[in-house]
Amino acid sequence: MIVIDTKQKMKDAIFRGAELLRYQGKQELASEFEKWIPPRFPVGGADLKDKAVPGKQNPFNLSIENLVIGEYVVFRW
Repeated sequence: MIVIDTKQKMKDAIFRGAELLRYQGKQELASEFEKWIPPRFPVGGADLKDKAVPGKQNPFNLSIENLVIGEYVVFRW
């Protein structure tokens, strides 16, 4: 499973993901990944605001214990 959490344009994120796969020696998978068109998520930000759904949790508010034991892994481009 691939999760992309970025503020970049999707095409730029896909390009970077493909480059990472090439770096790992996965040429065929990188080519396939570049052709992939991500599905559009059916719920938008306005829908969430209308229902008063809270936003993303800020990972920098986590306790030192959670960060040190590796309970959370945050990777962003």
